[in-house]
Amino acid sequence: MINLLLLAGISSVVQANTIAVCETGINSPAGKLLHSTSVAGKDLQIMLLADPGMIRGCRSLKISLGEDSVLWTRLIVAEPPAESNSRIILQGNFDDDNPLISEIIIPQFEAPAPAATPPLPFNENIISQFNGSIFGSDGRASLRDDHLLVCKSGDSSAGAIFRTVRTWRSGNRQTMELVLSGSGEITLALSDAQREALEAPLIVDKLLIDTAPADATDELVSFEIPLPESADNWTSFTLLCPQGQVTINIEQLSLVPRTREPVSYS
Repeated sequence: MINLLLLAGISSVVQANTIAVCETGINSPAGKLLHSTSVAGKDLQIMLLADPGMIRGCRSLKISLGEDSVLWTRLIVAEPPAESNSRIILQGNFDDDNPLISEIIIPQFEAPAPAATPPLPFNENIISQFNGSIFGSDGRASLRDDHLLVCKSGDSSAGAIFRTVRTWRSGNRQTMELVLSGSGEITLALSDAQREALEAPLIVDKLLIDTAPADATDELVSFEIPLPESADNWTSFTLLCPQGQVTINIEQLSLVPRTREPVSYS
């Protein structure tokens, strides 16, 4: 907690006095008592003094205000700022007892950099790390249970894009392994940050699945798709609906390191 003293006064004659904060005791200076308070287990008095020689052992501040000119005072308790480096800068001339402040500067608070997000791991089912969202018109595409994509028949572009807050590992010597169930043919595409902002995703493969019904966990189809070269790390993958009806469930997704040369796609 921070104790702040608010003081208002008026004087036709400039008179120098001193505000002093002193620990209560037999050696407390004589002056006008403004407030009493307790901080960290110590009883303190806030005084207005006319004699600067009487403030030894006290913290003090000179003000141009006479004792009889104090109209109103109030002691308030303020919460400290949340940011440890919050501060103001006073710029001016501090060479004598009457400092001249020319500018008050409030520095811009710089938030600490967020902790680095660990990359997606290898050889683990990471589908739970991805959040899907649908795109397209006419309600052609819908997502159920996060990773079950249902496409209705139609000619307009539709599908689902899956993103993760975690980063894909740098380098392209990786294989994406997908385990799917359902029925129909779906197109797989990848995007990096530039493609998401300016271009369409890069189509890498067409996946044919025929394990109806889509929730049959004992009938699964696995696909191994070598990740193509990219100037930037991949950020998302997309499943594009065909013209016909399709129901596809993503059962598993994993990234596997590989030793053979990466595949390039035009």
